[in-house]
Amino acid sequence: MEKITYKKLLIYFASIIFFFIILDLLFGLFINYFLNNNKITEINSINESNPKNLILGSSTSKYSINPNLFDNSTYNASKNGEGLIYSYVLFNNIKNKKNMNFIFFSIDPMDLTNNYDNKNDIPALLKIIFFNKNKIIEEFIKLNTNYPHYLNNFNLYKYRFFPFYFLDQIRSLNNKNGYFFLSGSNVNNVKDFDSINNLPERKCSNREISKKNLMILNKIFDDAKKYNLKLIFHVTPLYAYSQPNNVAYRSLNVCNKKIIKKLSQMIETNQQCNLTANYPDKFFNFSKESDYFYDNAHLNKVGANIYTKLLQKWIYESC
Repeated sequence: MEKITYKKLLIYFASIIFFFIILDLLFGLFINYFLNNNKITEINSINESNPKNLILGSSTSKYSINPNLFDNSTYNASKNGEGLIYSYVLFNNIKNKKNMNFIFFSIDPMDLTNNYDNKNDIPALLKIIFFNKNKIIEEFIKLNTNYPHYLNNFNLYKYRFFPFYFLDQIRSLNNKNGYFFLSGSNVNNVKDFDSINNLPERKCSNREISKKNLMILNKIFDDAKKYNLKLIFHVTPLYAYSQPNNVAYRSLNVCNKKIIKKLSQMIETNQQCNLTANYPDKFFNFSKESDYFYDNAHLNKVGANIYTKLLQKWIYESC
């Protein structure tokens, strides 16, 4: 039987480590090539369609704003469960920004409180690290003390989140502008008192825009100035009778007052369009119609068509 020496063991383990380093590098190169050449991912779909208007936000704007009803070509790139940081990364990777009429940011005031410091934020950040211009994502990951920093340089760890990213980014080739709609109505009058928002920064008295979201907003405004872009900021409606005091627009919730005040100051300082307050009466009447809502937080197809027409008129009058 061959005697195993320390030298042979060292060579054996060094070979294993070398194998994984090569595998890690090759895997990273393959994923980058795959993403940059795949037309069914969201960002490639946007750049391929070259729209005049772009809508960014979460599921509330995804199902509330019908891009087919705008006069110019419009792409609704809103994504379920995502917030400002996702909108910014998409915005940052658009190739034809300078040719756009406007870029529409649908805002959830609660999302702006997130400073991306929690353990639960790591998968969400790693899931969007695959965009090309992702420097700010890498910075936030490094600043999160819950991240295993000894894995910083290993693609195999980061790319374990690739399937989540890719499945989330797939767009049908038949869907040219990102629009999806909901049918039917399942609303109820049960009041939502923010019971799930139990993080300290989300308590009513503590709500303000986090430092990292302020950084993102400033980068968005800087790019808008650089490319001479028109930005529109808006908060989409909830079903009024499901909310405390029947307040359908989260920007008018007293708990979000400090957030909206700061955001409005930034919008006005940068001479952009602020549609987060001073809603016309028609918007309040709209939010009380249960037939327009799929559930308490999302519009159905009928509601989206009516709301888009109201919103488009407001944009023309105010922006």
